[in-house]
Amino acid sequence: MTAPDFPFDHVGWLEHPHGIGRVGARHVGRTVAVIGAGIAGTVAADALSAVGLRPVVYDGVGVGGRMRSVPLRPDDPYPAELGAMRFSTRDHLVAHYLRDLGLRTYPFPNPLSPAAPRALVDVGGVRRVVGRGDLPADLAAVDRAWRATVEDVADVGLVGEALAERDAGTVLRIWPKIVRALDEVSLRSVLLESPHFTDRTSRDLFGHVGFGSGGWDTDFDNGVLEVLRVVAAGLDTDHVGVVGGCQQLPRLLWDRTRAATGQERLGGEVAAVVRDGAELVVTERSGRRTRHAAVVCTAPVRHLLVRLRVAEELLAPDVVRGAEGIHYMASSKVLVPVDRAYWLDPGQESLLSVLTDRYPRAVYLFGQSPEGPGTVCLSYTWNDDADVFRGMDAEARAEACLRYLDGVLPGHAVREHRRGPAVAVTWDEQEGCADAFSQNLPGQYDLQRGLYCDFVRPRPPGLGFYVAGDDVSWTGGFAGGAIATALNAVWGVARDLGGSSPPSNPGPGDRFAELAPVELGPRGPGA
Repeated sequence: MTAPDFPFDHVGWLEHPHGIGRVGARHVGRTVAVIGAGIAGTVAADALSAVGLRPVVYDGVGVGGRMRSVPLRPDDPYPAELGAMRFSTRDHLVAHYLRDLGLRTYPFPNPLSPAAPRALVDVGGVRRVVGRGDLPADLAAVDRAWRATVEDVADVGLVGEALAERDAGTVLRIWPKIVRALDEVSLRSVLLESPHFTDRTSRDLFGHVGFGSGGWDTDFDNGVLEVLRVVAAGLDTDHVGVVGGCQQLPRLLWDRTRAATGQERLGGEVAAVVRDGAELVVTERSGRRTRHAAVVCTAPVRHLLVRLRVAEELLAPDVVRGAEGIHYMASSKVLVPVDRAYWLDPGQESLLSVLTDRYPRAVYLFGQSPEGPGTVCLSYTWNDDADVFRGMDAEARAEACLRYLDGVLPGHAVREHRRGPAVAVTWDEQEGCADAFSQNLPGQYDLQRGLYCDFVRPRPPGLGFYVAGDDVSWTGGFAGGAIATALNAVWGVARDLGGSSPPSNPGPGDRFAELAPVELGPRGPGA
C-alpha cells in the first residue's frame, strides 16, 4: 500500500500466482501508446505486455524521466543522481521491482542516518558537529516536538501500522477523518498551533535540519496531509540507494518491453493526441502519426492542455481541473566525482555530511569504503533555494559550494580529490519537465482525487486516454506512488478492451468501491 487514500495492495496483486489479468481475446496484440519513459511509463509498458497488449513507448528525451543517473567514471557504482536517489525500504512497490530486476542496494547516507552518523549542522551562524546517537539538547527537543506534534494532530501511528500490515479496514476507518479535518490546513499552521513548538527558533531549526530525509521548511506552506501521508507510510526513513544508479529501474523495464514487443527504439516527443473513430491518433513532433487502441500518458499533467495538445474530449473535467491547478516544487543539485571515499579514512573528519540554512542546504557523501570511488553531492535544494543557482553553469555552482565548505570545514580536500567535471540540474529548466514533483497546497485534496481516480472512469471506444505518473499519485516525489498509478491505468485499459483481472486476484478498479478515496463534497456556506 503506497498511501492511505487508496489502500489497495498493488504488490499482492502483482505477485499473485494467477497474474494481474488479460485483455479480451479479440484485442490481444493491439497497440497502446505510452507517453513518457520514466518509472511510471516503463512500468505501464511492462504491465501492458503482461496483459496481452503491445505497448509503444514515446519519449523525446530518453528513458529515465526524473530517474536520471549520470556516470562520473567508468562502471560507476555511485553516479550523479540528478533526480530520484533514495527509496524507503517501506516502499514495497519499489522493492518489488528492485527484486524483480535483480538490482542491488546500499544504505543511503542521509545526514545522521546509520550510513552517515556524523554531520555538520550549520544553522543561524552556529556550527556544530553532531553525532547520530548524541544529539545536542536543542536538536533532541525539536525531534521530540515533531513526534509529539504528529501524535497530537492525527492517529498517524495507527495508520502506519495498518499500511504495513496491509490492513485496509483500519486505514479506511481512520484516514478519511484525518482528510476531512486537515484538508485546508498547512504544515506551517500545524507547527504554529503546536504546544510543542513554542518559539520560532525551534520551528526554524526543524525546518532547516528536520529528521529522516532532511529539513521540512520547503513543505511549510504545503498541505499537512502531504507530510502526514509520507510519515504514515514511513517513506521518510530507512532509505537505500541503487548500486549503479536509480535509472537502471526504468532502463531494465524498457529492455524487457523491447524484448517482448520488438520496438527497437523509443518513439519521439508527442505533440498531439486526438480521437479518430474507435482509436486514438498520436502525432509526434516530427509529424509521424500512429493509431492505437488506447493511450497511457505519464507526462506531467500540466502539459496536457498546452504542450501535448490533447483533445479535451479525452479529458474528464476533473483531469482538466487538476492539470490547471496542481502545485509543483522546484529542485536543484550539484555533484562532483572524487577519486575515493577519503572521508571514511580512520579518524578522518575533514569532510562531513552537512545540513545548513545557507545556499547549499545539504551535502551528501557517497562511497562504501576508503579505497573505493566516491561522489560528493555539494548541494541539494528545493523551491526558492533552487533559484539561487539559476543562470549559473555546473562549474560555477560547484565553485560556490566549495567556497562555502572552505568556510565551514577547512581542509575538506574536495578539490584535491576531485577527478572530473561537475554535474548539475535544475528540474524546471529540463525539457519535458514541470519542476521536480507535485505537492498539494492546502485545499487541493479534491484536485488530487480527481486525477488519481481517473482510471475507473468508464470510457466509450476511442476515448481510452489515461493519466498516470508522479503527479497523479498521492505521494509526489516517491516512486511507489507513480508506479501505483501506472498499474491502475493498465487495469483500466484492460477493462476497456474486454479484459479483467482473475476473480481470485481482483485489481484496483475491482475493489474501488470499497477502497475509494473519501469525497469531501461541496464547500462554502450551507455546504
